[in-house]
Amino acid sequence: MNELTFGTVYGDYYDGSVNAYRGLGEGAVIPSTDFSWDADRARACVCDGGWSGINCASRMCPSGNDVMDLRSNTAVLAVSQVQTITLISGGADQGQTVPGAGPTDFNTKSFALTFTSKMNETYTTVPVQMESSSSSNLAISVKNALRGLPNKVINDCAVSASLNTDADAIVIVVTFTGSSVQGKQHLLEVVTDACGAGCTPRVSGIGDILVQGINASYVDRDRDLGTLSSVVESTAADYNSYECGRRGKCDYDTGLCSCFEGYTGEACTSLTALI
Repeated sequence: MNELTFGTVYGDYYDGSVNAYRGLGEGAVIPSTDFSWDADRARACVCDGGWSGINCASRMCPSGNDVMDLRSNTAVLAVSQVQTITLISGGADQGQTVPGAGPTDFNTKSFALTFTSKMNETYTTVPVQMESSSSSNLAISVKNALRGLPNKVINDCAVSASLNTDADAIVIVVTFTGSSVQGKQHLLEVVTDACGAGCTPRVSGIGDILVQGINASYVDRDRDLGTLSSVVESTAADYNSYECGRRGKCDYDTGLCSCFEGYTGEACTSLTALI
């Protein structure tokens, strides 16, 4: 959005004369008759993480699953959200002239993952080293990195990693099983750029991946790779995610939930009594 300059708000300093609206609008637009001249000159606050409202004066409260939304037929078998990370190497020149680049290009390189919470706070993991030859080690490293984020924003998850031999891709599957990440979550972001000395997290980077929309015509060994490197929601959650679990009121001054009778927990997601 463009910044407003002094004296360009519609209706201000306008007395009906030609000089009053000189320079305003674009081309032949006359502010006195066209109210769309300032359509791209609106301003709004972009709040820091944990804050919301038209002027960012309200604290955000934690979100969680409505515990009464789990019926007897889904309480045991409820599905958590699953996100799938697919990484395909583009080789030294991003696959433009050297087809057949494989996941071994990622060996010894490192990356990080960025998670954005429901309170719009971003957290980046410690470096994770790529190992296409040991999928189990890669899965353990990703899981430990996500669970190690501060404030227990991801208090539990399940991670698997595999080599997709058909597409020559490394596939990492993250299942959000923790109580702090029930319901739909923001997609994870892969930190692919190198970050050297004095930078955190210090990663070597995997910037030569083949990303969606870049070199889209690249075909590996005459096979259409379809969607290239990506992060997608592969399984939607049965759980939901509401402010204060929809079982409490948010105190926008403190950012704390005041749970209704019979419910407790940071986001009012625990049932203490049947009423």
